[in-house]
Amino acid sequence: MGRDLLAWPGAPLAIVSAALFGASTPFAKLLLGDGISPWLLAGLLYLGSGIGLSIIHLGRRAVGLAAAEAPLRRADMPWLALVVLSGGAIGPVLLLIGLTTTPASSTALLLNLESLATMVIAWVVFRENVDRLSEAHEHEHQHEAIDHEHRHIHDAHHRHSHALNDPVGEPHSHWHRHLPMTHKHPHYPDAHHRHEHAHSH
Repeated sequence: MGRDLLAWPGAPLAIVSAALFGASTPFAKLLLGDGISPWLLAGLLYLGSGIGLSIIHLGRRAVGLAAAEAPLRRADMPWLALVVLSGGAIGPVLLLIGLTTTPASSTALLLNLESLATMVIAWVVFRENVDRLSEAHEHEHQHEAIDHEHRHIHDAHHRHSHALNDPVGEPHSHWHRHLPMTHKHPHYPDAHHRHEHAHSH
């Protein structure tokens, strides 16, 4: 597993997303200059996002494609509410209010702090591995038993059995159990690789 495989398709998609997000700032500035309320524009932007994603979701279901990600559960609702409140309401409104008094170019530069803040929160609060590319390595390691749900294919880590109501086709998402195993392959610290490392002195 080379670094090119680890970065695909996430890295290209992230670059395109960053370019589109950066272009949205001057366009939003133009709309605000025409007298549109920041509150109204923030609502319209995320309403359009919701409509677009709903069309994609319904389209996937119409053609029989499996869910792209694990479904939301009741335990996810508090986190979802926090995401909607911070990223879908407070953040966009404050951004657009700031745009009314700040040049679009300055605001676009300040928005670069968003990625830094996201990385720090992921690293400090959620213990995510923000340096997954630099940590790609290979050694013998042991997997403990784990039960969870996520999008996957039937690779060396996913040799579980299926219930009658589990989705067909790959990749798919359903609740499954990983049995303990020991093997060696190139990997990085993800949800399946939380093992300890031996340090030589």
